[in-house]
Amino acid sequence: MIRIENISKEFTTQNETFSAVNNVSIHVEKGDIFGIIGLSGAGKSTLVRCINRLEEPSSGHIYIEGQDIMSYNDIQLREARKKIGMIFQHFHLLNMRTVEQNIAFPLEISKIDNQKERITELLRLVELEDKRNNYPSQLSGGQKQRVGIARALANKPSVLLCDEATSALDPKTTKSILELLKKINRELNVTIVVITHEMEVIKQICNKVAVMEGGSVVEQGSVTEVFANPSHPVTKQFVQSVSHDLPKAFITPNKNNELIKISYQSEGVSKPLLSRAIRKFDVDANILLGGIDHLDNHIIGNLIVEFSGEKEHIKETIDYLKRNNVICERMEHNE
Repeated sequence: MIRIENISKEFTTQNETFSAVNNVSIHVEKGDIFGIIGLSGAGKSTLVRCINRLEEPSSGHIYIEGQDIMSYNDIQLREARKKIGMIFQHFHLLNMRTVEQNIAFPLEISKIDNQKERITELLRLVELEDKRNNYPSQLSGGQKQRVGIARALANKPSVLLCDEATSALDPKTTKSILELLKKINRELNVTIVVITHEMEVIKQICNKVAVMEGGSVVEQGSVTEVFANPSHPVTKQFVQSVSHDLPKAFITPNKNNELIKISYQSEGVSKPLLSRAIRKFDVDANILLGGIDHLDNHIIGNLIVEFSGEKEHIKETIDYLKRNNVICERMEHNE
């Protein structure tokens, strides 16, 4: 659906040239909810604005449904943008227009017939039928974002770009907006790209993720893979922000024991691998921390376990778990 190939974006000031996006390649398949996450200044918002050429890339190619939109002239680009909806962090509603009139705006530009019927469909979808004649000043933040979503869907786009769409909302409202986006993806078959700095958003809604730092993609893959086995320090930082951390006070400085972080996926959840291992190799296991996350219809489990016993038996226990597709990572007692 979206193929970003070697996209770079440079900004030039009076004194220097700054690279906001550096040689990024990302493939988004039809039906994906693809998350792009990074800290402030990572280049993620610039990248998403390159997808519909609100920002003109300095180099590279962007293919939407197989068509290289970098080759489009102004008229072709305006037509292409009708099929690329976009919602923003701060809503960007027209304050002098009612909810109905805000949603009608792109339909008016496109000269679409039966506008009333389409607007009614969209109001029903975003559950704002009773707010049709309200003005933005009369709406909550979540309701404003729902209007923004309805407006972005007015021309029946195949792609929806979400630039920090929930960062201005409280947690309860954020959850409802994310559920709405999942519904749109599922029922309307709209491919969604989500820009965020919150791993909780990625965890709740996305099936794939790319992590950005300093204008580059440092890691990407399925959300399940990235959560289960993050490799880049920035990714590990994001994953830890929504995972269970072990307080240092609970880590006893016993150098004769092995402190192991165990991660396992769906197929390992129903198997008593740990209990089998400790019986088989005669070791003791003290579970210090544990948690389970549900990601994109997969289950990711994490345990922090302190093994005690003969060194060789502990090694055999860890090797046994690894052979059964359990990720085992040694931790230092002073972490």
